[in-house]
This record gives sequence, structure tokens and C-alpha cells, in this order.
Amino acid sequence: MSGGNAHLGDRSLAQLIPMALRMEGDMQLKINKWFILSLPVFVACFVWMGNLEAQQRPVQRTDAPYTAPTDGPGMYRTYCAVCHGSRGKGDGPAAPAMKAKVTDLTLLTKNNKGKFPEERVYTSIAGDMNVPAHGAQDMPTWGYVFKRISGSTDEREAVVRLKTLTNYIKGMQER
Repeated sequence: MSGGNAHLGDRSLAQLIPMALRMEGDMQLKINKWFILSLPVFVACFVWMGNLEAQQRPVQRTDAPYTAPTDGPGMYRTYCAVCHGSRGKGDGPAAPAMKAKVTDLTLLTKNNKGKFPEERVYTSIAGDMNVPAHGAQDMPTWGYVFKRISGSTDEREAVVRLKTLTNYIKGMQER
């Protein structure tokens, strides 16, 4: 393939690159110029499409299964690990679908001058405090969910769950 007789047709970008390098004269100059000028556009489109795909993956919402109110590890695995990850690092399977970076729960004490922010954690889980990183509705208001799980109007079981989960997260802190 030399000169102006090159037929580009339905060839892929990967096929065009070697062709452009082998061509001579005016056609090579035109292909090289087209390639050089359009490559950043292709790269930007692929990056944008990847980001768009990540943003459009919805979080599947389901009913919360029952766990024992005093089982901190079990509640964490069931209700929290999908976003915060099994070790609390903010790297759970649903984390990429969140509006903002998921909090690394192991750094709460470190990021609060060495004191575990117990009340803030409790109210964040309960849904009593607006946490900007959770976005509008990303993190369920677990206080409400825990009340529904208990199946009664008595809030004691929900409070036990919230305290148990808060204490479990306290135990996850980096030392």
C-alpha cells in the first residue's frame, strides 16, 4: 500500500496505525495528521464512556435481612461491607457506584485527633446526621431499617443494633 491508493474502509484503529506508518507521500501526511489530531478525542471519549458507565451502575436496593442485634461482625458484613468493604477501607463492591468516595472506617480515630468519634458514628449510622459523603440517598438510614427489622414499635432493639455496630467499627480502628 503506497501512494494515494490506500483504501481505509472498515478497518479498525489498530489496523490503521501500521498502515499510516507504511504509507508515503500526501496520503501518509493526511492519515498521520488525522490520526494525531483525532487520537486525543478518541482517548477522551473512551475515558468519558468509562466514567459514564461507572456512574450509571445503580446500587441494587433490597430488603435488609435479619441479623442478631448483638452480632457486630455479622451486622457489619450484612449491612456495611457492600460499600465499606470487608475490612472497612471503603472498597466494597458497591463503592464505585456511590456519588462520593466511601469513607475508610479504619481511619475515623486517626482523623479525629486520636479519639474515636462515637457519637458521630452512631448518628451517621442511625441517619440522624446528614453526611455529605453519603450523597442524597446512598447510605440507608439504618436506624429506620433496624426498627423495621425488629417488627415492633419498641426502639430498644434498634438502639442495641446501633450501639453494637458502632462498637464494632470502633474495634476496626488502625492502631
